[in-house]
Amino acid sequence: MVNMQKPSCALHCFPSAPTTILRTVPAGAFGNSNATPWFLQIIFIPSRWVKIILMNNQEIINKIDFSKIKWNDIGLVPAIVQDYKDNEILMVAFMNKESFTLTLEKKETYFYSRSRNELWHKGHKSGEVQKVKELYYDCDNDTILVKVEQLGGAACHTGKRSCFFNRVI
Repeated sequence: MVNMQKPSCALHCFPSAPTTILRTVPAGAFGNSNATPWFLQIIFIPSRWVKIILMNNQEIINKIDFSKIKWNDIGLVPAIVQDYKDNEILMVAFMNKESFTLTLEKKETYFYSRSRNELWHKGHKSGEVQKVKELYYDCDNDTILVKVEQLGGAACHTGKRSCFFNRVI
């Protein structure tokens, strides 16, 4: 049985503009413990209706119009990685179409390293894997937000939880 959390605010907190939210439904939520996670797509249309669609990985990937994403001149888009529970920004990296697709398929973060010119799976060597819980585009389609469960505690290569520990003000 899927454990749906109660909204933390009243109905007036629902978005005022049409909004799509992708959430992960855990593997085994429908009784098969070996199943891969599914995405739950929730579409809010203010003052009209809420549409909920359950899709598997391939259905989500097929639905994405990659031409709408504003990739830079070398085919990358920045991805902000945020803790899904406390909203702390953990890191920023870049994704190309392949890493974006792998992130959706595997439900773990994959990025493109500009310095090494290669694809990398976050936590592959260190064990500090990021399990994808939610994924969003921004309003301009030029940045990705990935909400994750950070396993192992550290997102930064320095061993810190977040890459943003150098306070300026």
